[in-house]
Amino acid sequence: MLVYTKQKALFIKYQIFILKFGLTPSTSFGNLMIKMAEESAKRSTALNNELTLDRWEAAWTNDEARWHQDNGNETMWKHFPKLVAENFPDRQPIDLKVFVPLCGKAKDMLLLHKMGFTVVGVEFASQPIKEFFEENLVDIRTDPAIASDQKYTVSSDGKLIIGQGDLFGFTPENLPFAKYDIIWDRGSFEAMNDADRPKYAKLLSSLLTEEGFYFINTPDYDLSEYGGPPLAAQKDVIENYFSDMNVELLDRTSMLNDYFKSHGLTRMDALYHVMKWKAK
Repeated sequence: MLVYTKQKALFIKYQIFILKFGLTPSTSFGNLMIKMAEESAKRSTALNNELTLDRWEAAWTNDEARWHQDNGNETMWKHFPKLVAENFPDRQPIDLKVFVPLCGKAKDMLLLHKMGFTVVGVEFASQPIKEFFEENLVDIRTDPAIASDQKYTVSSDGKLIIGQGDLFGFTPENLPFAKYDIIWDRGSFEAMNDADRPKYAKLLSSLLTEEGFYFINTPDYDLSEYGGPPLAAQKDVIENYFSDMNVELLDRTSMLNDYFKSHGLTRMDALYHVMKWKAK
């Protein structure tokens, strides 16, 4: 009876696999194993493409943060001064606040700070925050706590602040400021898994002032060649998540390098969009 029960269980399992993979009862066991292997490979690829906080931190620890640019983002600075002048014609940098999600140790923050902007970044990994202040010789306060439930490192003048922790643990209530005039999203949205993108868009939207602008940089490539990371996000994808904003493409540049070529890519572009609230 036990042998019969095991055989019946195996038969049922076999039938389930046949239905799952769209096969026929005459399919050989060998072909079935091939289909199972292909399915396993797909699941493995999906897991490899999924971004986790541990994976993000490991990239910095193991010196694999390939997205970091030592001299700042050239294309961002090509458009940024004009965007500021157009959107805030009567205001000076000293009066404007910039938010940088998943900031790493982006040199753009230092340049913005030197121009007079108040800059607030958020980063999960501790290493790039430490390196940012050390490498750029930015003096910090000895008592950096701003909010009781978040860890902040603050420049001596109080105008350059980086909070450490899970981005989704930061809110308008516990950030240094509830609203920001400018959001510079360089590699943050593209690092979000699909399941996290709705709450990401909701959080970032809640931080932008009514007259502010959201400057976002995302990759664009052939999805049949590569699955990420970074995760592709063209204009229609951004519009889907930020439906209350107008999205305008400002620039497209190539960032195809040996790393992406080694993963089979023939094209890897960087898209630069600006977003502003739709008229109510």
